[in-house]
Amino acid sequence: LSEDQLNRKNQFVTNTISFIDNQLDRVKQNLSINADSLNDYRQKNKIFNLDEESASINSKLTTFEFEKDGINRKLAYYASLKTYLETSNKFTEVPAPSIAGIDDGNILANIGKINSLSVEKSKLEYSVRSEATIFDDLNREIEGLKTVLIENISSATAGLRRELQSVNSKIAIADSKIRKLPIDQQKLITIQRQYSLSEQTYNVFLAKRSEAEIIKSASISDILVI
Repeated sequence: LSEDQLNRKNQFVTNTISFIDNQLDRVKQNLSINADSLNDYRQKNKIFNLDEESASINSKLTTFEFEKDGINRKLAYYASLKTYLETSNKFTEVPAPSIAGIDDGNILANIGKINSLSVEKSKLEYSVRSEATIFDDLNREIEGLKTVLIENISSATAGLRRELQSVNSKIAIADSKIRKLPIDQQKLITIQRQYSLSEQTYNVFLAKRSEAEIIKSASISDILVI
């Protein structure tokens, strides 16, 4: 019973780790492909480094692209979360929002609450009759949190889309500067930027996985055997 209760308690973080592992596999493949492309281009064209101007533009563009990737990751998470809330009856399988870089206090708190209520409901289903009034109370609380969360998602999504427009404008300005550079520098910048983005994304997911593992390791069962 203690082991089963701990597994249920950790289901949220377990699903998060599983999701991160899938993302790490995908990004790792991209990282390997981009590394090979970068090395091949350097060897074939005998160009190994960017000049000072190109390096400066590339650094800014990489920062903007990474920022854009982060915004798109948040938007994708919100879209997935909204679909999950609208179509599911259990809420213990949604990955933690922190993996997408989401730090909205309201959303983090409400997801934690709805997950806890869902875990509590799941535990009671093993020991309480289905017609018990406690299930009605839990369902009302869950439905109320779903409504609030969907409103939170709508507001957050609108803000992210405004951020995305701003970042896209910055990227367009940087791209126009790159098009003025020599062709070999342009191609090297493109390949190098793809590699840098893959590397940064991989490191982000790796850090998130470590955080989730620490949380899981620190979790203990609420059942005490005397």
